[in-house]
Amino acid sequence: MLFAAPALAGPTPSAFGPGEQSTYAVSYLGVVVGEAQVTVGLDMRQFDQNVWPVLCTARTMPEWTVFPVNDRYVSFWNPAAGYNAGSDFFVDENKKRRRERVRLAHDEARAFVTRAWEGDPMKPYTYELDSTTVDVAGATLALRNIPLEVGAVHERPVFTGQVSFTMRAVVDSKLTIDTPLGRREVFKVKVSSQFSGQLAAKRDLHVYFTADAYQVPVRFEADLLLGQVTAELVRYEPGRDLTKG
Repeated sequence: MLFAAPALAGPTPSAFGPGEQSTYAVSYLGVVVGEAQVTVGLDMRQFDQNVWPVLCTARTMPEWTVFPVNDRYVSFWNPAAGYNAGSDFFVDENKKRRRERVRLAHDEARAFVTRAWEGDPMKPYTYELDSTTVDVAGATLALRNIPLEVGAVHERPVFTGQVSFTMRAVVDSKLTIDTPLGRREVFKVKVSSQFSGQLAAKRDLHVYFTADAYQVPVRFEADLLLGQVTAELVRYEPGRDLTKG
């Protein structure tokens, strides 16, 4: 089943809204090494569309010198259409910096990309894509807007900025787990991906979504080539309540 998009007529129901902020403690091999934060911004215009900017930041602690990270990623989510219109990625990893902008032209089934390393001019690239393609953040947001049920399988084409693949999410089980914010009833979802390099996964990723109307991810578990990485939700501020449309 393709990740469903909300109806276009009338108010758009959504499990998340402007003002929502989620903060995660990121651990590597069981040791906290950094923090990630996801913030849904206020309505704005981007790529000639009405969107919510979804700001995703990831940074390692100053004392973590093995592979320092200070990334900023903005996914422009179109709440009426149920997909993201594109993204801006400011990469700062291991003392190397790069900027990348992606515009997903769904009506043309293409992605228009510009990217460059720091100090170099931006270069344009064009990719042929499925018209329903989103980015990784968009795939997570789209999945939150689907009422999860054990046994359900959801698929969506995903574009990383250079590579496209079909992300497959299987709702494995419903259980209760202990989290930094207390005990939560959650859906455990197995997610297949095709990331490469140090982000390549040895097996499916596991994402735990709260079993309520907001379906907030409270835990991510990944067994990558570089080692085991976990992100735990440690702070959460709800945004505008749009779950009822």
